[in-house]
Amino acid sequence: MKLSNLTTLDLAGNDISGEIPSTIGDLAGLQTLNLSKNGFSGGIPAGFSSLWSLHVLNLSANSFSGVIPATYGYLQYLRVLSLSYNNITGEIPADLANCSNLTVQLRYNHLSGPIPEDLARLSALVELDLGQNNLSGNIPPDISNCTSLVTLWTATISPAIFQIRSPIFRSSRR
Repeated sequence: MKLSNLTTLDLAGNDISGEIPSTIGDLAGLQTLNLSKNGFSGGIPAGFSSLWSLHVLNLSANSFSGVIPATYGYLQYLRVLSLSYNNITGEIPADLANCSNLTVQLRYNHLSGPIPEDLARLSALVELDLGQNNLSGNIPPDISNCTSLVTLWTATISPAIFQIRSPIFRSSRR
């Protein structure tokens, strides 16, 4: 693909189906990739890990399966990772903690295992939405160190939305 100056690819809500073409991983200048609300299937492309300029990756509301590539944790500019409403399995990669300023939306999948304690290193984490998965264990206690965290949704671990207003850690039920 020769679209070297393309910074935004937004094909949301177009009822596109099938697998994502691997050539999207060749769009080196891409900063926003929004393929949400389509019928994409197959695994989440690990090839997106080569999109070093990527700030927003929204693949929500599709039919993706398989695991979240751990290599997404090395996208240093990634600010939003939205994979909600898919059929993703496996554990949340601890490597996502390598992204310094991240909003993570993984609601309504089939993720299992504990919430990685490493996510508490994301001091600029604003939202961590893990609701409606099959997670186990406790919310990492050091998550209160995420001073920018406004919303923590973990409905399947604890039936509450936690609103965190730094430096005071408050919990409220809705």
